[in-house]
Amino acid sequence: MARIAALMIMGGSVANRARLTLEVTEAVTKVWGAARVGIRFSPGGVFNDMHDSNPLETFSYMLHELNRFHLAYAHVIVSTEDDLRHRAVSVPLAALRQAFHGPLIVANGFNLETATRIVTESLADAVAFGRLFLANPDLPERFRLNAPLNSPDESDLLWRSGKGLHGLSGASSPTGSRIGEPRPWPGTRSNCWRKDAFARKSRKC
Repeated sequence: MARIAALMIMGGSVANRARLTLEVTEAVTKVWGAARVGIRFSPGGVFNDMHDSNPLETFSYMLHELNRFHLAYAHVIVSTEDDLRHRAVSVPLAALRQAFHGPLIVANGFNLETATRIVTESLADAVAFGRLFLANPDLPERFRLNAPLNSPDESDLLWRSGKGLHGLSGASSPTGSRIGEPRPWPGTRSNCWRKDAFARKSRKC
């Protein structure tokens, strides 16, 4: 019964829904220091049928309460139009920005124009790119040159020699040099590698 009662404290009110996250954050920052700790949320996400009954209330409250820890950053995944078609929920970014006073990073479906607007309007301090970086390992240079972008191909995460990372061509700089050429992990001799950023392993294709 005591175990059931403890679990019940973690749900119900918005304060109890946020309790686990806040307690874990407190424990982690005591060990590593707040400057080395960030947190990531997907307020409107419904991955694997997970969702919140009131995401605006829950995540606004949680981000506000996180201010006392002075975290390195909060990283928020916004819902795209495609996400909404799959039953995701749109949570106003302005409300989340108002709740959190530290560095705020947003991601999901941004391009150069929309990312610039978000930062210019102070809705976020930075925008992270995932799929576009997979397709364009030289993404900052492409943005700088206003160069065309490769379209992400999530079915192929291979690095193919001579085609740039993930089988895609690198962009050319004004001097004609190539940007974003493939780089094997140290110790590999194959012309084809699969990315494993955590284990640093290579696999022959």
